[in-house]
Amino acid sequence: MDILLYLNWFIVLVSIILIFLFKPTKLKKTVYPMYFTFFVVTFFCQLFTLMGSKVLIINILGALWTYTAFGLVLIHSSLSLGNRKTIVFFIIALIIGLVSELLAVKYGYMGRYYYNPKLTPFFFGMVPIMSVFSWATIIYLSYTFANLILKAGIKKPNLNGNKFHWLILIILLSSVSGFVATNIDMILDPVVVASHGWFWIDGGPYYGIPISNFVGWFFVAFIATFMFRLYESVKPKTDGSLTKSSFFTTLSMILLFIMYFIIYGISAFYMGRPEYILIGATTMGPLILITILITVLQFSGKNWNKITKVNLDKKMQKS
Repeated sequence: MDILLYLNWFIVLVSIILIFLFKPTKLKKTVYPMYFTFFVVTFFCQLFTLMGSKVLIINILGALWTYTAFGLVLIHSSLSLGNRKTIVFFIIALIIGLVSELLAVKYGYMGRYYYNPKLTPFFFGMVPIMSVFSWATIIYLSYTFANLILKAGIKKPNLNGNKFHWLILIILLSSVSGFVATNIDMILDPVVVASHGWFWIDGGPYYGIPISNFVGWFFVAFIATFMFRLYESVKPKTDGSLTKSSFFTTLSMILLFIMYFIIYGISAFYMGRPEYILIGATTMGPLILITILITVLQFSGKNWNKITKVNLDKKMQKS
């Protein structure tokens, strides 16, 4: 449906314009919450579509969810990393996502498979454009989840300290990102295969999916985030478009992760495959709880420190 393709491209274009049009404070306080609200609307429309809704406007809005998710992480990255690093990150993520898919489809290093021809348009007739944008979204999400560990008290890796410690930390953080992405695919791949989004030629032990697929998912996210962390380590930390993270911007990424589980969980339910939901809950559930706990502790600690400081200032004024 051409109109959906144009609408999806329009959403991506709007998100790019927004990060350059608005100042960081305006983007954070007004634009990002408004965009996130629209994103939530597309999410619920996608759910209603999966549940069998035949209302045209709901189906159209639901079909925008994947590209709206990409726009969301693009704006979030602008707020968290700054525009310069955002450009670098998504160039890396999109290229790694595309190249890995092209090589996988052509040479079968993740197992031999091909996409449903209905998922047009394609890159070089092999990989749907939507899949590449999905890769970029998941890679950024996996990078963000690894950064939540940093907020638990670990400093971002840089070259100023011990080089061995720097390298090990980058490898470990990139490994976390690799496992986060694989974590999502534990429910995503069985659902999409069952709904004929792509087809595994030789099958495999995990609901017809080869183990090499999940190894591939790990390394795609690992390589992309590893490359960016190398770049991030050698470049200045400051950026004119950079802002401090807030409770809402941090929580929004956790909610995006939860949405992946809900969408594929609902799909599994209507397919009559509750075992997929169990797998998703046990693999994604702990990550959800851990990241929520870290986020709540981080920001409640900041608020507590502010309250304590205000009380101390009042006491000093009285004395």
